[in-house]
Amino acid sequence: MIKSKSGRLMIVDDEIDLLTSLCDILSEIGYETVGFTSGKDALKALKERDFDLLLTDLMMPEMDGIALLRAALEMDPHLVGIIITGQGTIHTAVEAIKVGAFDYVLKPFRLKSLDMTLTRAMRLHQLKESEEKYRSIVEDQTELVCRFLPGGLLTFVNEAYCRYFGKKREELLGNSFMKFIPDEDHEQVERHFMFINRENPVANHEHRVISHNGEICWQQWTNRAIFDKHGNFIEFQAVGCDITERKLMGEELRKRVEELEKFYDMAVSRELKMKEMKNEIESLKVELSKYKKDEG
Repeated sequence: MIKSKSGRLMIVDDEIDLLTSLCDILSEIGYETVGFTSGKDALKALKERDFDLLLTDLMMPEMDGIALLRAALEMDPHLVGIIITGQGTIHTAVEAIKVGAFDYVLKPFRLKSLDMTLTRAMRLHQLKESEEKYRSIVEDQTELVCRFLPGGLLTFVNEAYCRYFGKKREELLGNSFMKFIPDEDHEQVERHFMFINRENPVANHEHRVISHNGEICWQQWTNRAIFDKHGNFIEFQAVGCDITERKLMGEELRKRVEELEKFYDMAVSRELKMKEMKNEIESLKVELSKYKKDEG
Protein backbone atom coordinates (compact mmCIF):
# COMPACT_ATOMS: atom_id res chain seq x y z
CA MET A 1 0.00 0.00 0.00
CA ILE A 2 1.46 3.37 -1.05
CA LYS A 3 1.49 6.15 1.50
CA SER A 4 0.48 9.66 0.62
CA LYS A 5 2.86 12.51 1.28
CA SER A 6 1.60 13.21 4.80
CA GLY A 7 0.12 9.87 5.84
CA ARG A 8 -3.18 8.03 6.16
CA LEU A 9 -5.64 9.74 8.47
CA MET A 10 -8.80 8.21 9.95
CA ILE A 11 -11.31 10.86 11.06
CA VAL A 12 -14.28 9.93 13.28
CA ASP A 13 -17.08 12.34 14.19
CA ASP A 14 -20.84 11.86 14.42
CA GLU A 15 -21.39 15.43 13.11
CA ILE A 16 -21.45 14.81 9.36
CA ASP A 17 -20.86 18.44 8.32
CA LEU A 18 -17.76 18.78 10.50
CA LEU A 19 -16.52 15.36 9.39
CA THR A 20 -16.89 16.24 5.70
CA SER A 21 -15.15 19.59 6.18
CA LEU A 22 -12.23 18.01 8.02
CA CYS A 23 -11.79 15.32 5.35
CA ASP A 24 -11.82 17.87 2.53
CA ILE A 25 -9.50 20.40 4.18
CA LEU A 26 -6.95 17.86 5.40
CA SER A 27 -6.95 16.13 2.02
CA GLU A 28 -6.02 19.44 0.39
CA ILE A 29 -2.95 19.78 2.59
CA GLY A 30 -1.69 16.30 1.73
CA TYR A 31 -3.33 13.73 3.98
CA GLU A 32 -5.11 10.64 2.69
CA THR A 33 -8.32 10.99 4.70
CA VAL A 34 -11.17 8.57 5.36
CA GLY A 35 -14.16 9.65 7.44
CA PHE A 36 -16.47 7.63 9.69
CA THR A 37 -19.53 8.67 11.68
CA SER A 38 -19.20 5.93 14.30
CA GLY A 39 -16.48 4.16 16.22
CA LYS A 40 -17.87 0.79 15.18
CA ASP A 41 -17.41 1.57 11.47
CA ALA A 42 -13.94 2.96 12.13
CA LEU A 43 -12.80 -0.21 13.91
CA LYS A 44 -14.18 -2.35 11.10
CA ALA A 45 -12.13 -0.33 8.58
CA LEU A 46 -9.04 -0.59 10.79
CA LYS A 47 -9.22 -4.37 10.52
CA GLU A 48 -9.15 -4.13 6.72
CA ARG A 49 -6.47 -1.49 6.13
CA ASP A 50 -3.69 0.43 7.84
CA PHE A 51 -3.87 3.99 9.11
CA ASP A 52 -1.19 6.22 10.56
CA LEU A 53 -3.32 8.64 12.60
CA LEU A 54 -6.71 8.60 14.31
CA LEU A 55 -8.48 11.94 14.76
CA THR A 56 -11.68 11.37 16.73
CA ASP A 57 -14.32 13.41 18.48
CA LEU A 58 -14.54 12.72 22.20
CA MET A 59 -18.31 12.83 22.72
CA MET A 60 -20.14 10.41 20.40
CA PRO A 61 -23.14 8.09 20.89
CA GLU A 62 -22.67 4.31 21.26
CA MET A 63 -18.87 4.51 21.48
CA ASP A 64 -17.05 7.64 22.67
CA GLY A 65 -13.58 8.70 21.60
CA ILE A 66 -11.81 7.13 24.58
CA ALA A 67 -13.39 3.70 24.01
CA LEU A 68 -12.59 3.97 20.30
CA LEU A 69 -8.98 4.94 20.98
CA ARG A 70 -8.49 2.11 23.44
CA ALA A 71 -9.88 -0.48 21.01
CA ALA A 72 -7.94 0.96 18.07
CA LEU A 73 -4.61 0.89 19.93
CA GLU A 74 -5.18 -2.75 20.84
CA MET A 75 -5.59 -3.51 17.13
CA ASP A 76 -2.68 -1.33 16.00
CA PRO A 77 -0.18 -0.15 18.66
CA HIS A 78 1.58 2.03 16.04
CA LEU A 79 -1.54 4.14 15.50
CA VAL A 80 -1.29 7.65 16.93
CA GLY A 81 -4.54 9.06 18.31
CA ILE A 82 -5.71 12.66 18.70
CA ILE A 83 -8.89 13.64 20.55
CA ILE A 84 -11.20 16.53 19.48
CA THR A 85 -12.98 18.03 22.45
CA GLY A 86 -14.91 21.08 23.63
CA GLN A 87 -13.95 23.36 26.51
CA GLY A 88 -16.32 21.63 28.93
CA THR A 89 -14.73 18.21 28.50
CA ILE A 90 -11.02 19.01 28.86
CA HIS A 91 -10.80 16.86 32.00
CA THR A 92 -12.09 13.88 30.03
CA ALA A 93 -9.61 14.64 27.24
CA VAL A 94 -6.78 14.51 29.78
CA GLU A 95 -8.05 11.08 30.76
CA ALA A 96 -7.79 10.13 27.09
CA ILE A 97 -4.09 11.07 27.19
CA LYS A 98 -3.65 8.55 29.99
CA VAL A 99 -5.33 5.90 27.82
CA GLY A 100 -2.82 6.55 25.04
CA ALA A 101 -3.91 9.64 23.09
CA PHE A 102 -1.01 11.63 21.69
CA ASP A 103 -2.75 15.00 22.15
CA TYR A 104 -6.11 16.74 22.06
CA VAL A 105 -7.41 19.78 20.17
CA LEU A 106 -10.12 22.15 21.41
CA LYS A 107 -13.18 23.19 19.46
CA PRO A 108 -13.30 25.57 17.74
CA PHE A 109 -9.79 24.99 16.38
CA ARG A 110 -7.64 26.73 13.80
CA LEU A 111 -6.41 24.74 10.80
CA LYS A 112 -2.81 25.84 11.42
CA SER A 113 -2.90 24.57 15.00
CA LEU A 114 -4.50 21.27 13.95
CA ASP A 115 -1.96 20.82 11.15
CA MET A 116 0.94 21.34 13.58
CA THR A 117 -0.52 18.73 15.92
CA LEU A 118 -0.98 16.26 13.07
CA THR A 119 2.58 16.89 11.86
CA ARG A 120 3.97 16.09 15.30
CA ALA A 121 1.75 13.02 15.47
CA MET A 122 3.08 11.79 12.11
CA ARG A 123 6.65 12.18 13.33
CA LEU A 124 5.80 10.07 16.36
CA HIS A 125 4.22 7.41 14.13
CA GLN A 126 7.30 7.29 11.90
CA LEU A 127 9.50 7.04 14.98
CA LYS A 128 7.42 4.14 16.28
CA GLU A 129 7.78 2.34 12.96
CA SER A 130 11.52 2.99 12.82
CA GLU A 131 12.03 1.73 16.38
CA GLU A 132 9.95 -1.35 15.63
CA LYS A 133 12.03 -2.11 12.52
CA TYR A 134 15.24 -1.53 14.47
CA ARG A 135 14.06 -3.74 17.31
CA SER A 136 12.90 -6.42 14.88
CA ILE A 137 16.27 -6.45 13.13
CA VAL A 138 18.15 -6.52 16.43
CA GLU A 139 15.97 -9.28 17.91
CA ASP A 140 16.52 -11.44 14.81
CA GLN A 141 20.29 -11.24 15.17
CA THR A 142 22.14 -14.30 16.42
CA GLU A 143 24.81 -11.94 17.75
CA LEU A 144 24.51 -10.50 21.23
CA VAL A 145 23.43 -6.84 21.13
CA CYS A 146 23.30 -4.47 24.08
CA ARG A 147 23.50 -0.82 25.08
CA PHE A 148 24.94 0.32 28.38
CA LEU A 149 26.20 3.22 30.47
CA PRO A 150 29.66 3.58 32.03
CA GLY A 151 30.20 0.82 34.54
CA GLY A 152 28.33 -1.63 32.33
CA LEU A 153 24.81 -0.62 33.44
CA LEU A 154 22.60 -2.24 30.78
CA THR A 155 19.88 -0.14 29.12
CA PHE A 156 19.00 -2.58 26.31
CA VAL A 157 19.62 -6.26 25.53
CA ASN A 158 18.31 -8.36 22.65
CA GLU A 159 16.84 -11.85 22.96
CA ALA A 160 20.13 -13.52 22.03
CA TYR A 161 21.83 -11.76 24.96
CA CYS A 162 19.11 -13.00 27.32
CA ARG A 163 19.41 -16.58 26.06
CA TYR A 164 23.21 -16.58 26.39
CA PHE A 165 23.15 -15.63 30.07
CA GLY A 166 19.93 -17.50 30.85
CA LYS A 167 18.23 -14.36 32.16
CA LYS A 168 14.97 -12.52 31.49
CA ARG A 169 15.27 -9.01 30.05
CA GLU A 170 13.90 -7.41 33.22
CA GLU A 171 16.58 -9.23 35.25
CA LEU A 172 19.33 -7.68 33.12
CA LEU A 173 18.21 -4.10 32.49
CA GLY A 174 19.43 -1.67 35.12
CA ASN A 175 22.19 -4.05 36.23
CA SER A 176 25.85 -4.16 35.24
CA PHE A 177 27.23 -6.83 32.94
CA MET A 178 30.44 -6.74 34.98
CA LYS A 179 28.96 -9.41 37.26
CA PHE A 180 29.31 -11.84 34.33
CA ILE A 181 33.05 -11.14 34.09
CA PRO A 182 35.54 -12.87 36.44
CA ASP A 183 36.76 -10.50 39.16
CA GLU A 184 40.38 -10.81 38.09
CA ASP A 185 39.47 -9.55 34.60
CA HIS A 186 37.56 -6.41 35.68
CA GLU A 187 40.55 -4.10 35.53
CA GLN A 188 41.51 -4.92 31.94
CA VAL A 189 37.88 -4.62 30.78
CA GLU A 190 37.51 -1.22 32.47
CA ARG A 191 40.81 -0.10 30.96
CA HIS A 192 39.51 -0.97 27.49
CA PHE A 193 36.61 1.49 27.78
CA MET A 194 38.90 4.28 29.01
CA PHE A 195 40.43 4.51 25.52
CA ILE A 196 37.09 4.90 23.67
CA ASN A 197 36.33 8.58 22.96
CA ARG A 198 35.08 10.95 20.25
CA GLU A 199 38.31 10.59 18.28
CA ASN A 200 38.29 6.80 18.65
CA PRO A 201 34.62 5.85 19.15
CA VAL A 202 34.88 2.17 18.12
CA ALA A 203 37.06 -0.58 19.57
CA ASN A 204 37.15 -4.38 19.57
CA HIS A 205 37.77 -6.38 22.69
CA GLU A 206 37.94 -10.02 23.80
CA HIS A 207 37.37 -11.09 27.39
CA ARG A 208 36.25 -14.00 29.52
CA VAL A 209 32.70 -14.33 30.87
CA ILE A 210 30.88 -16.59 33.28
CA SER A 211 28.11 -18.37 31.36
CA HIS A 212 24.68 -19.25 32.76
CA ASN A 213 25.95 -22.72 33.80
CA GLY A 214 29.00 -21.32 35.58
CA GLU A 215 31.53 -22.23 32.89
CA ILE A 216 34.23 -19.76 31.84
CA CYS A 217 33.70 -18.76 28.21
CA TRP A 218 35.14 -16.16 25.83
CA GLN A 219 33.35 -13.34 24.02
CA GLN A 220 34.43 -10.88 21.35
CA TRP A 221 32.77 -7.44 21.31
CA THR A 222 32.71 -4.41 19.02
CA ASN A 223 31.98 -1.46 21.31
CA ARG A 224 30.85 1.92 19.98
CA ALA A 225 30.43 5.11 21.97
CA ILE A 226 27.33 7.15 21.04
CA PHE A 227 27.50 10.96 21.27
CA ASP A 228 24.84 13.64 20.75
CA LYS A 229 25.22 16.48 18.24
CA HIS A 230 27.00 18.56 20.89
CA GLY A 231 29.59 15.85 21.48
CA ASN A 232 28.21 14.75 24.83
CA PHE A 233 28.48 11.06 25.57
CA ILE A 234 25.13 9.23 25.66
CA GLU A 235 25.90 5.51 26.00
CA PHE A 236 27.77 2.56 24.53
CA GLN A 237 26.32 0.24 21.91
CA ALA A 238 27.89 -3.17 21.46
CA VAL A 239 27.62 -6.27 19.27
CA GLY A 240 29.26 -9.46 20.48
CA CYS A 241 29.56 -13.18 19.91
CA ASP A 242 30.87 -16.24 21.70
CA ILE A 243 34.39 -17.23 20.63
CA THR A 244 35.00 -19.97 23.19
CA GLU A 245 35.39 -22.70 20.58
CA ARG A 246 37.84 -20.57 18.61
CA LYS A 247 39.82 -19.83 21.77
CA LEU A 248 39.93 -23.51 22.76
CA MET A 249 41.00 -24.46 19.26
CA GLY A 250 43.67 -21.80 19.35
CA GLU A 251 44.90 -23.09 22.71
CA GLU A 252 45.04 -26.65 21.36
CA LEU A 253 46.99 -25.45 18.32
CA ARG A 254 49.39 -23.52 20.57
CA LYS A 255 50.04 -26.62 22.69
CA ARG A 256 50.51 -28.71 19.56
CA VAL A 257 53.01 -26.20 18.18
CA GLU A 258 54.91 -26.26 21.49
CA GLU A 259 55.02 -30.07 21.40
CA LEU A 260 56.24 -30.10 17.81
CA GLU A 261 58.89 -27.48 18.60
CA LYS A 262 60.13 -29.60 21.53
CA PHE A 263 60.15 -32.70 19.33
CA TYR A 264 62.02 -30.80 16.65
CA ASP A 265 64.56 -29.52 19.16
CA MET A 266 65.03 -33.06 20.46
CA ALA A 267 65.41 -34.40 16.93
CA VAL A 268 67.92 -31.72 16.01
CA SER A 269 69.81 -32.33 19.23
CA ARG A 270 69.80 -36.07 18.58
CA GLU A 271 70.98 -35.53 15.01
CA LEU A 272 73.85 -33.39 16.25
CA LYS A 273 74.79 -36.06 18.74
CA MET A 274 74.65 -38.70 16.01
CA LYS A 275 76.98 -36.61 13.87
CA GLU A 276 79.36 -36.21 16.81
CA MET A 277 79.33 -39.97 17.42
CA LYS A 278 79.90 -40.67 13.74
CA ASN A 279 82.83 -38.22 13.66
CA GLU A 280 84.21 -39.81 16.79
CA ILE A 281 83.90 -43.31 15.26
CA GLU A 282 85.65 -42.17 12.07
CA SER A 283 88.38 -40.64 14.16
CA LEU A 284 88.80 -43.88 16.11
CA LYS A 285 88.97 -45.84 12.83
CA VAL A 286 91.77 -43.60 11.63
CA GLU A 287 93.65 -44.12 14.90
CA LEU A 288 93.05 -47.86 14.67
CA SER A 289 94.41 -47.95 11.10
CA LYS A 290 97.56 -46.12 12.18
CA TYR A 291 97.98 -48.49 15.08
CA LYS A 292 97.80 -51.55 12.79
CA LYS A 293 100.40 -50.03 10.43
CA ASP A 294 102.73 -49.37 13.33
CA GLU A 295 102.42 -52.97 14.51
CA GLY A 296 103.15 -54.30 11.03
